[in-house]
Amino acid sequence: GRGNQSWTVPKKSFRIKFNNRINLLNQGKGKAKSWTLLANHCDKSLLRNDAACFFASKLINIPFVSSSSFVELYLNGNYQGVYELCDQIQVNDARVNIDDTGEDDDIGYLVELDDNVSDDVIQISNGDTFEIKSNFKTESQKNYITNYLSQSYEAILTKNKQIVDQFIDIPSAVDAYIIEELFKNPDVGWGSFYFTKPKGDRLYFGPVWDFDISAGNSDDDTGIIWNFDLSAGNPMDDEGNVTIKSYKYTYVGNKSIMMIQQNLWFVALRECDW
Repeated sequence: GRGNQSWTVPKKSFRIKFNNRINLLNQGKGKAKSWTLLANHCDKSLLRNDAACFFASKLINIPFVSSSSFVELYLNGNYQGVYELCDQIQVNDARVNIDDTGEDDDIGYLVELDDNVSDDVIQISNGDTFEIKSNFKTESQKNYITNYLSQSYEAILTKNKQIVDQFIDIPSAVDAYIIEELFKNPDVGWGSFYFTKPKGDRLYFGPVWDFDISAGNSDDDTGIIWNFDLSAGNPMDDEGNVTIKSYKYTYVGNKSIMMIQQNLWFVALRECDW
């Protein structure tokens, strides 16, 4: 079984692991042992994750985009419904192709922003909590990627493009923002948000993942906004904040809206005029 909140719903998602690496149904970019079967229980159209993968595959600066196809799943002979077969987000020469071996601190890293993380937890200077999804061996390596993430975020705060460019691959940040913003993804501020750092290279935004409650499929898309024009008729609370439906605004990088999808990295980047 896989998923946090998604594991509590009737139609379960699964991770399947084979004894040997295979290219399951010939859909991936190569062979791997682990594959993901997404139930998409919260998306009755079943289309959002697949559409996001298709769109992301057209953006050239994201490190890896999962393949996606629909299958009918039978478990022990019992029909389970239509599932989406995807790659597992993991380090693999056919997936996130980085070298996470070696004894040096600067190896390849794959990390995920996740408020529910319980294993290999790191917390950076802006308060974000990440899980290291790649292999690492030493506490020194763990400290290295923690410090690198902190330094990368702090570089953005300088608003100096040359400094930011030393730590971050800016085109990947732009492409990741485009897809998260276009799909109005409410998860991006707290989970399923990945960074890839290849050995000897900078920080890349991506892979992108988890869009089942994006594109208008969230019940709780309300937030508060400051300095808002009250003529629109939005109700104000006792503290002077205005409750809104936020889809009509810039979404994942809007510093004026306090929402769970507010991603600190995108908020900071959108403050840079360049």
